[in-house]
Amino acid sequence: AKVDGQYELVLPSIVGPRYQPAGAGIAPAPTSPSLSGSTEKLGKWALEQLPAYPEVAGLTMSNTIEKDRVSININLDGGLPITAVTSATHAITEEKQSKTKSLIHLAEGRTIDNKDFVLRYTLGGSEMQVGMLAHKDSRGGFFSLQLEPPATPAIKDITPREMVFVLDTSGSMSGEPIEASKLFMKHALKSMRAGDFFRIIRFSNNAEEFTSGPVPATTENIEKGQAYVASLTADGGTEAPTAIDQAFGIAPKDGTLRIVVFLTDGYIGNEASVLSLTSKKMGDARIFALGVGTSVNRYLLEEMGRIGKGYARFIDPTEKADDVVIQLANKLESPVLTDISIDWGDMKAREFTPVRIPDLFAGSSIHIQGKYAQSGKHTITLHGRVNGAKASLPITVDLPDANGEKDNPIPVIWARTQIAEAMRLLNNRAPELPEDSIKLKVINLGLDFSLVTRWTSFVAVSDKIVNANPESAEQKNVPLPLVAGVTAKAYGQSFTGASVPEPSTIAGMIILAAMAGLLMYRKQRMVSLS
Repeated sequence: AKVDGQYELVLPSIVGPRYQPAGAGIAPAPTSPSLSGSTEKLGKWALEQLPAYPEVAGLTMSNTIEKDRVSININLDGGLPITAVTSATHAITEEKQSKTKSLIHLAEGRTIDNKDFVLRYTLGGSEMQVGMLAHKDSRGGFFSLQLEPPATPAIKDITPREMVFVLDTSGSMSGEPIEASKLFMKHALKSMRAGDFFRIIRFSNNAEEFTSGPVPATTENIEKGQAYVASLTADGGTEAPTAIDQAFGIAPKDGTLRIVVFLTDGYIGNEASVLSLTSKKMGDARIFALGVGTSVNRYLLEEMGRIGKGYARFIDPTEKADDVVIQLANKLESPVLTDISIDWGDMKAREFTPVRIPDLFAGSSIHIQGKYAQSGKHTITLHGRVNGAKASLPITVDLPDANGEKDNPIPVIWARTQIAEAMRLLNNRAPELPEDSIKLKVINLGLDFSLVTRWTSFVAVSDKIVNANPESAEQKNVPLPLVAGVTAKAYGQSFTGASVPEPSTIAGMIILAAMAGLLMYRKQRMVSLS
């Protein structure tokens, strides 16, 4: 992803707790005489069998976690000249291989896995930049295209905005995350334009709004809004659907473009239902998703930005976040390039993603992965609208023939985007679209490109005996480090547990309980009859 002129590579190293709404995904279970015929008791029994959340360093086991648990080495090929490489989360060293390639390592060799590793790098050039990485083998030709239009001047005369700020105030936001959110809101409200309107919604176990509807961005209203935000505290669960209903529950203000800004760490376990509800409710709104924390649910927020034709951005509150927060607050603009399409000419491009190319915002870029059939030089044309006027740009690309190179990442990147697109389609498919065909596509991609999916996994088989006496082994929870920047509230009783299995697993446990009870009942009945 590109963030304000810099490309960003994220390697997640820890998963924060995920709030699961009570009863989410638990289907009614069959009853059993031996369990008093109570589905509620069966459900309670099943939940009691779930594994406890692992012990967390910083809460109970701060002295038992190894500090050197992870090593990171990155081979970076930018496709264009690399002018700068930085990481605000970890100390790194860079070894230049060429103008477009670098090797990056952790400066101290290893580190503790208590926050995501974030690498940022800048590609040179102030003019229009085009980067094409391509590879062809026995599976076909694959390409990754990045487009960066030249900087666009600030647009002064644009449609007024209805800014809808949705703030997560659940327990996991306690501490630095909510303070960063408040700082963002302070500057975002200051940067409102004359003619804009705004709303502020906070949510945890429920959703509440600053006012009953959009209010004009006057000095008085902005001051009241800032006082409201300053009074917020973090506690409770993360009932995102209530916030979505509240944000889109009323029609946009006439004559404005609705821009909805979600500020959250995304510690939510029911992503599919949240994304489906957002897609149904959003209408013509644009969505900006701002992740606040060191272990943000990036999948959820990036998908919200994609659905909303906006983008996702992330704030690490453990670093000096003031500059980042102020920059983001001042860049909540309307899109600068819209209605984007590409004429692929005679290169015979197919199976490319994203199928729906998003709007382009200042400091952003377009990345497209696809397959090609025709090698050699081709001219493709980018079409779009700038300030409502049609614009086009011809681009020359050179695609290679098949070679003997192995382990090239371009085919894998293409396969990953195809799997992601298929899973989006599965989660939001029309009733007439068969699920089996989507599932089969994902399975084939996982097998052909050695990728883990919902239905494919890696299995390692070894004949070596590691534990000669398994019966003597003692079972214990594996301790995890506390996610950097959060408090113990993130692991409190306000959520049903990050270690909750899939809903289908819970339902299966309930069914097994019912079957066991029924067998016991039949056995007792046979004994009594005999």
